[in-house]
Amino acid sequence: MVEELACDTALTWEMTMAERIGLIGVGAMGGPMGQNLLKAGHALVIYSRTRARPEVERLVQAGATYVASPAEVGRGASIAITMVGNADDARQVTQGLLSTMGRDGLIIGMETIDPATRRELESQAAAKGIAYLDAPVSGGTIGAERGALTIMVGSTPEAFERARPILSVLGTHIYHCGPIGSGAVAKLSNNWIYLASMVTVVQSAHMAQRAMLDEATTHEIWLKSTGDCVAVRTRVPFRTVVQNNPVDHDYRPGYPIEHALKDLKLIDSSAKELGISTLGMPEVISVYEAAVQQGLAKKDISAIAEVLP
Repeated sequence: MVEELACDTALTWEMTMAERIGLIGVGAMGGPMGQNLLKAGHALVIYSRTRARPEVERLVQAGATYVASPAEVGRGASIAITMVGNADDARQVTQGLLSTMGRDGLIIGMETIDPATRRELESQAAAKGIAYLDAPVSGGTIGAERGALTIMVGSTPEAFERARPILSVLGTHIYHCGPIGSGAVAKLSNNWIYLASMVTVVQSAHMAQRAMLDEATTHEIWLKSTGDCVAVRTRVPFRTVVQNNPVDHDYRPGYPIEHALKDLKLIDSSAKELGISTLGMPEVISVYEAAVQQGLAKKDISAIAEVLP
């Protein structure tokens, strides 16, 4: 049974003030998440492979303590959050945490990786008496900045309840999806919808442009019809039609293509593991691969408009 939690700010503040939190992975997502943890009254210990990142410096200036390794984070915090790039990174930093974190610690893995790796890491943590949550997020950098992420959790009920006050600082829609790995599947299924629909939105926009339809009118029609979706509302490849559209800002990334391609490959492998049809997936993956090959890896996913005819 899926459970959604509403957030009570006053309750969250009271329940979490005393916690000392570790944060590993201080990038576009981890940086603002760390700021929200500090604002909620936590002491924060952080680690990033790149000490010179501006997000790291801003957290240090706001009161966080930077340490030299994941093991040092584990030594200094009873609860640690990881927000790193891929499964190999998640394994490495989690093993560092487990080498020093005391029994009854808690690790919350918030990056998007595959469910099998989540189950592996949870097993390793359990052997040391440490709880582990699979808790990927949706909402992008804006959601991270606003503390308004959607968080999809796979864990034991007990670990979920323990993590809930921390998660409530970072997100406004928090779901317990089931046992470890369930959060990963929920996140990948969501990204499958989004990334595939982005391709269709670009193709539909090109159709309208080729037929010389008015772009603003076409966009409004989609919004009022069955074509409405997040990609239409936020990333349609029409200029000056949507506020804060990456298309109007040199494809400034909210969701970089290189991350999308990594997620698509995870979706493909996880779906096949579950025996699910992946009809159309090779074509979708090929679009994002073409964008990477054309030097658009760090651009927003809407930049696939540059590679589709």
